[in-house]
Amino acid sequence: MPIKASKQTIHSYITSDPRICSGEPIIIDIRISVRLIVELENSNKSVDETVAMYPYITHAQV
Repeated sequence: MPIKASKQTIHSYITSDPRICSGEPIIIDIRISVRLIVELENSNKSVDETVAMYPYITHAQV
């Protein structure tokens, strides 16, 4: 019997689906990984700088 892939909403802006980005948590509908956002924050990028780098995401999503 095949294993059914399941999509999981982790937060209102974050989801994880084994069929998308190997199941890594991403921002819904954009496919930017949460890991990338955290790495940018850890490198002292502000929310404004992150949104400027990725203009298709919102401040709320960051």
